[in-house]
Amino acid sequence: SASEELGGGDHIFCEFDDGGLAAALNDDPSPLVEKLRELIRAEAPATITFPSLYEIHPDHRAASLAVLQAVTDCSMSDVLLLAYEVGAMMPANLLINITDFFERKSRALSRFATQLEHQELLVQLDALNRCRSVNCDDPLVTHCEAFLAIHSSEIADFVDEVERVLVRTDAMMPPIPPSVSR
Repeated sequence: SASEELGGGDHIFCEFDDGGLAAALNDDPSPLVEKLRELIRAEAPATITFPSLYEIHPDHRAASLAVLQAVTDCSMSDVLLLAYEVGAMMPANLLINITDFFERKSRALSRFATQLEHQELLVQLDALNRCRSVNCDDPLVTHCEAFLAIHSSEIADFVDEVERVLVRTDAMMPPIPPSVSR
């Protein structure tokens, strides 16, 4: 598995349907947020990584919103929140040099056969991580991952501002000619 390529680790699967996180987020109360609150309270993590709120995929965006809501609900003031890119670049304030780990990361990603059927994910990953190294002055740094570190006291303002940008961006979408599909 991809996890084994990266050294293993514990996993907790929350049993939500693929494509169903947005619906689970919108339920009142949200079973997705409740499950994350339980995990956060039980584990008391020092760092939480999660998909960026700038993601286009509705499951990724819902996961981001759910994590931010759960952290807010748990009053976690000392947790390090790191949003990461999955399918959409985002503004970043933290770059991590992964040059020495990129091949291992590629091998792990190659285990996602269903994703590889639809796109050249490994080529795209290489391009993204190379692109993110452009701000590094060291020529030996060829691959970086980008993160957006968010302070828990800024969650509400951050979510409001990003949502305004996303609504505006979606409203500016050009019309799609009938002969083209997204």
